[in-house]
Amino acid sequence: KANSNAADNCTALLTETAQWLHDMLDPALVLTVLESTSRLYEDSAPDRSARLLAAAHAQRAANQTPPLPYERRALETFEVRLAVRLGDDTFAAARNAGGELSMAAALVEAEALLGNEP
Repeated sequence: KANSNAADNCTALLTETAQWLHDMLDPALVLTVLESTSRLYEDSAPDRSARLLAAAHAQRAANQTPPLPYERRALETFEVRLAVRLGDDTFAAARNAGGELSMAAALVEAEALLGNEP
C-alpha cells in the first residue's frame, strides 16, 4: 500500500510538471520527467519505458547535457535492466524509435504513459 501511494504521488507530480513544460521546454526539467517516468513504468510498460529513456538520451546529446557521474551509472544500470527484460530486438526498436522523438514529442509520450493525454 505504501509503494502504491508513493507511485501515485510520483505520477501526480510528474504529470503536473509535464503539463507546465509545454509552455517552456526546459531541457533539464524535461530530461528529469522523461527519465523519471521511464523508471516509474519499467515494470508495467518496459517497451514504452525504453522508448522514453532513449528519447532522454537523444535529448541529452542534442542539448549537450550529459548526465552527472552518479546519474550515468544509474541510467546505465537501468538501461541494462530494460535491455534484458525486452530482449535485443525489442529493445533496439524502442531505442531507435525513442531516439527519433523531439523533446516536445517525448514529453507528450511521457504524459500519455502517465495517463494524461495532453
